[in-house]
Amino acid sequence: SDNSVSADGIPENAEALILENSSVEATETMEFTIDEHMCSRFTSYDLDTSYDETTATLLTFSQQDLSVAGEGVTVDGNRVCITGAGPYILEGTLSDGQLYINAGDNDKVHLILRGVSLSCSDGPAIYSANADKTIITLAENTENYCSDGATYYSDDANGCIFSKQDLTINGTGSLYVTGNFGN
Repeated sequence: SDNSVSADGIPENAEALILENSSVEATETMEFTIDEHMCSRFTSYDLDTSYDETTATLLTFSQQDLSVAGEGVTVDGNRVCITGAGPYILEGTLSDGQLYINAGDNDKVHLILRGVSLSCSDGPAIYSANADKTIITLAENTENYCSDGATYYSDDANGCIFSKQDLTINGTGSLYVTGNFGN
């Protein structure tokens, strides 16, 4: 293989190497950044902060109550489960509950945090157990808060916002994370 690098240190065949070894579609634009410690790749989907509010599922939290306008969401006790691909707008306050993502292997789940406060006393506030990719967009001019518990119901996760797959956080809003358990 070609091992030459450009002036900025990125392998000249980086895109071809990534395409050979990932599920990224060839039509997705890629951007690369390198510093002395890391190499990252982002698809156009990772960098896109836009969403169509008319097709998004709206989740409005009010302490322990939840109002859902759209599809792809179930509720199991204090766990709000997202089960499919698509954009999901989150607003309000969920006290002692969890946003749990269990979508399909090829599903891209796009969470838009639009002034939300999520806390979970016994696990991650946001837990992506299964999806192709989870993207969290911080809506412009919003403040968003997440906190987890000091103990977890399972040793399967270890952070306030935890994903078993690729996770991207983008947008111009603010995110304040209080990690009481680990990360």
